[in-house]
Amino acid sequence: MRRWTIREMYLAFLAISLLLFGAYSVFFSHETDDYSSIIYKTDSNIVKTEQIIKSPLTFKVYTKDNPDQFYFATFTEAVGYQSTIE
Repeated sequence: MRRWTIREMYLAFLAISLLLFGAYSVFFSHETDDYSSIIYKTDSNIVKTEQIIKSPLTFKVYTKDNPDQFYFATFTEAVGYQSTIE
């Protein structure tokens, strides 16, 4: 029976780590959050949202008061002093 070398074990570990990270980023990415529902929760006057840009995530927001008028809502994040700020 052949024994694995340190280099082979290291490469196998890297391959498994990359596979797990890829699966995590596909299935558990924060991009799957429902940002539209977050917008609806901020104001009961909102009747419709349309995503118009993916990066930065930007929505057109329409209200009951004036359906012809719209606003923009943008979601972004940046690194702050102690953590990420959304």
